[in-house]
Amino acid sequence: MNFDSKEKKWVAVYTKPRHEKVVEEHLRDKGLEVYLPILKERRKWSDRKIWIEHPLFKSYLFIRIHLRDSIFILKTPGVVRIIKFGGEIAIVNNSSIRAIKLMLNGGYIPEPTDYFIK
Repeated sequence: MNFDSKEKKWVAVYTKPRHEKVVEEHLRDKGLEVYLPILKERRKWSDRKIWIEHPLFKSYLFIRIHLRDSIFILKTPGVVRIIKFGGEIAIVNNSSIRAIKLMLNGGYIPEPTDYFIK
């Protein structure tokens, strides 16, 4: 795949379990555009109800970067790897990111998942 190296692309990053928010914070501190789709769920205990936030995709988040800068992502604490297909960094279409945002902002509540399908 020959992509324009000057254009930023969305890529999926796999994190250590339950490190999504920490990794998101580290990457934002580096000045990167990060998207972590979050689900809000109301949990009921015997004495109270509270809202819990958890990632839509367990151990995954999305980063918009120049592909040549991917090495800097791998040096971030909590990052395990950048998702690849066939040895190439997997590009996530802008339309897919917009669709996820629209779905979550529109009130649709999907089931969380811990895997991707190409």
